[in-house]
Amino acid sequence: MRWGLMILTMVTVFATETNAATEKEIQPEKYILCKNKSVVRTIRVETSSEGCQAKYTKAGIDKIIGYGTQQETCNRFVENVKNNLEGAAWSCRAISDSKITAEANSEE
Repeated sequence: MRWGLMILTMVTVFATETNAATEKEIQPEKYILCKNKSVVRTIRVETSSEGCQAKYTKAGIDKIIGYGTQQETCNRFVENVKNNLEGAAWSCRAISDSKITAEANSEE
């Protein structure tokens, strides 16, 4: 649970430090978090004007696992890796639409 929250927090902090115009460029279109005990891996699709990339993060290191001109192509790469991990007893869930909110602390 710690790693998942840390990853989500890092993504949220990074996204909030950017302006609205660039936030769409860095926000993954599809984002999946997979856990096996205390080990966390992520799979995501990032799009740009040139196409998309499917990325897999293991031990904090990103690897491009596929790319294409259509998002559906990259989604298939992500789904294949997700299915492989789930077949090996990993638990995966989509976090693309997850949001973390917190009340502002006036003491800070």
